[in-house]
Amino acid sequence: MLAFEWAHKTLDVLYTDLFGLEDDASQKASAWTGLFLLLGLLAWGGYTLRQKYLRAKAIAPHWWAERKAELKAWWATLPWTLKLAHATGCLVLLGILAMFV
Repeated sequence: MLAFEWAHKTLDVLYTDLFGLEDDASQKASAWTGLFLLLGLLAWGGYTLRQKYLRAKAIAPHWWAERKAELKAWWATLPWTLKLAHATGCLVLLGILAMFV
């Protein structure tokens, strides 16, 4: 918040000194400038997030299929005692999480 206040005050001084605006007009101009900058940053951020989402959406099915195949291959190599230990550990973890809910 302090950075936004500093930028607003800097814009006030620039509008007052560079363009010769009065205090009231420079405050309004800097507020509008900040609004348009904020809207521009939000639009850019939204565009960037959408691009990342689309990229992840395209890659995710292939990645998930690979991970599933790796997990099945790993699970097949375990002896029954380790399978039991992993299953018990998962159930205990789910029980702990359920207690928090």
